[in-house]
Amino acid sequence: MTNSAYNYAGSNTSNGKKVTFSGWPRLKAVRNALKTGHCAPTVMRTLRELQGEDIEPMVKLVAAMGGGVGMLRNECGAASSPILFLGLVYGDKAGSDGTPKVISMGQKFLKRFKDLQGGARCREVTPTFQNVFPCMQVMRRAPKLLIDVIQEDTAQYPAEDNSAAEPACSALLKEFDRQKFHCAHSVLRGLQDVIGVNQQHLRATWGLIGGTVLQGMTCGALAAGVLAIGLQYGKVENSYLRVPRLLFRIAAGLEFMDERYNAFNKSMNIGNSLGLWFKEQFGSTECKDILNIDLSTQEGISRYVSENSIDRCREICDRTAARVKDIVQAPG
Repeated sequence: MTNSAYNYAGSNTSNGKKVTFSGWPRLKAVRNALKTGHCAPTVMRTLRELQGEDIEPMVKLVAAMGGGVGMLRNECGAASSPILFLGLVYGDKAGSDGTPKVISMGQKFLKRFKDLQGGARCREVTPTFQNVFPCMQVMRRAPKLLIDVIQEDTAQYPAEDNSAAEPACSALLKEFDRQKFHCAHSVLRGLQDVIGVNQQHLRATWGLIGGTVLQGMTCGALAAGVLAIGLQYGKVENSYLRVPRLLFRIAAGLEFMDERYNAFNKSMNIGNSLGLWFKEQFGSTECKDILNIDLSTQEGISRYVSENSIDRCREICDRTAARVKDIVQAPG
């Protein structure tokens, strides 16, 4: 695959459509960064445009994910948007090994992302928001990185060795299936009466389970809450004039999150307030730290099941959905 224009048809999705991309990923990504501004919306916009699909619904979904899931410096938005895109494409469709593609391909994507950027968290990609160059770089790289992963799946390239983690992943997924539990879906379904959650949103968020494709990072309940904030308050930025001003203010160390500077800022600020509340309530924003269990190991899965930790997860989901509902229904 060259670095020029893509004209690629991938494998069947679970709804029978082909995964197709056409265009120049890196050039389109740079252009989108300069008229969109924030990482998660930029990368989702690029992927949807390359796919030839309407950008607005999915870009609004990720409107509050910039800055590391609601400005919390967790998963870089350039990493989280591709995981959501994989969910949108594959849903819970399983690969030849029985593992949902969004999980196996999401883990492959994150590994390559970490190798390329030095980590998958915002604070690992760039030490401070003031240094905008790593952010611009990763917004340019991420779409092609994700498309390459999808292409390799279609071409049936040999899978990267993940044999040590596969039994743990399988065991955890079986437990979630047995208990009829999915953290992100629990939150989104709990908000259906106040926010327009649909099947496309549920499909896109399939990979958020277990702290983002079972990696123990941002709790799926919090991620879903931040996505719901985006659905409620997100607007799409589309200005080659406003965004350079935003980037200048960031680089100059000036205040840049006022709603005047970018259409995504309102949803990101509200998402940040949700994240700060979440951290105060549960001690952390990351699945692994909240549960004090490593869900990527057999030992961790055994503890999760024997200690009935899923009840703790259900409680977190219920409280997060209630908090988002309070935010949405608050006067003004």
